[in-house]
Amino acid sequence: MSSQTPATVPAAPGIPERAEDLRVLPRQRHGQWTAAVAVLPLLGLAAASVLRNVEKHYARGTGTDR
Repeated sequence: MSSQTPATVPAAPGIPERAEDLRVLPRQRHGQWTAAVAVLPLLGLAAASVLRNVEKHYARGTGTDR
């Protein structure tokens, strides 16, 4: 490994040296948003089902409080 820091290493050919020449573009993440829209309601339904089942289970007095 060399002792040169990234600031002293020359840029690769075709890459502008000046910072104002660089543009930062946001990455499109449509798949992640689509997956979140699909999965989060399912997780909510599963959690609600578990909570309802636990409430019914203990309301009948069949809880496992051994």
